[in-house]
Amino acid sequence: MTLTTTRSHEELLTLARKLRAAAADGDPDRVEAASLKLHDALLAHLGAEQPDLRRLPPPELRVLAGGQRRLLDELAELAARAHMSGPCRCASRAADVLARLSLQATDERLALAHA
Repeated sequence: MTLTTTRSHEELLTLARKLRAAAADGDPDRVEAASLKLHDALLAHLGAEQPDLRRLPPPELRVLAGGQRRLLDELAELAARAHMSGPCRCASRAADVLARLSLQATDERLALAHA
């Protein structure tokens, strides 16, 4: 895995914490920007780790890939909803993204350590 050109799990978690802070401040511009930045960084990270993940048994790979897709979808939706009128629930969603990303990173580290 080439993490010199992509962000590590800890760097992704730092971006997720910044997203949570922007959402807690209720700043839709920062929420949108932070969501998109994390989405793009996560997408690059996932591409870089694909060769390693392909060594996993298919059932385990499916579970991890599903978690990755859900994270990307949630980030895209959060960015899109940041400026919509009505309840965004951005703070709650950003906290969920941080929690899911943390779990995903742990699951991936454990799976790859035993591959």
